[in-house]
Amino acid sequence: MDEPTRTWTVDLDHELADGFSSMLNETHLTFRTRITTRDGWAKSGRATRTEFGDLTLVDFECGPSAGRRDAREIASSDEDYVVVLVNRFGRESVSQGGNVFTLTPGDVVVWDTSSPATFEVHDWYVKRSLFIPRRILEGTKQPYAARTGYTMERRAPGVQLFIDYVDILSRTGTRLEAGARENAGRAALELFLGAARPDLAVRDATEETGSALFAVVVRYIDQHLRDPDLSPEKVARIHHVSVRTINRLFAAVGETFTHHVRQRRLDCAYADVALSTESVGLISQRWSFADSSHFSRLFKEKFGRTPSAVRAEAS
Repeated sequence: MDEPTRTWTVDLDHELADGFSSMLNETHLTFRTRITTRDGWAKSGRATRTEFGDLTLVDFECGPSAGRRDAREIASSDEDYVVVLVNRFGRESVSQGGNVFTLTPGDVVVWDTSSPATFEVHDWYVKRSLFIPRRILEGTKQPYAARTGYTMERRAPGVQLFIDYVDILSRTGTRLEAGARENAGRAALELFLGAARPDLAVRDATEETGSALFAVVVRYIDQHLRDPDLSPEKVARIHHVSVRTINRLFAAVGETFTHHVRQRRLDCAYADVALSTESVGLISQRWSFADSSHFSRLFKEKFGRTPSAVRAEAS
């Protein structure tokens, strides 16, 4: 089997901006970068790049940093790409074409490598980016295919399906033969085209009302993730709605209340694992997992690595 995947790791304490810039430029495209470290945040970075035919999937982790891509950097690139960026953890601001997108976990932005762009990572950050050659999208003859500078409606079923499929590619890419990877890349392209259809973003007034309540509920959950008694019943009582309404809100986006809370607790626990020396048992207790073994199993299912492996990479 050929080697479809390459991995980079840098220690920003020792390699500083040169190491980070090299990692970013080799896995993404040319940027002018700077490190904006803050006390208490791990000063390291990690990237994995996997080829799926003409498409490229990049998993990237880093601490606070910033970069820009202007005419000089654009001119140095051999090909233009449309990039679908999925924020998995932390906060990043992306600016392009007069639009500024502040991304939180779960947000999806589509940007263009042929136009000037800037980014700023505000804290420990984990993202996944799918690079699609612009020539391929233009060849589909779909008028919307190559448009950029917008965020996708992450609650839309088509977008959820695309994100879930890309997650699978990240976990299984190294085990696929070259032909299977090309087929997987074509499938990812078709799912992106389906998710990017403008008509799928149209919602009626009833859906907008549900979206507003859902946003309020999700915000409340994020603020109370350490509450061991967090439940649909408690959230329904706080927001003066029925438990059935809470369950319907989550069913509308293809998940359950319990699953959403578990995934968000895992996201928060990831930062504790990577950025502290606390025991895994203490972290699992803080985020209301039954025990450290149960926590470690769920952690590996979500992030593809054990807590000890993540800590070793960040140290």
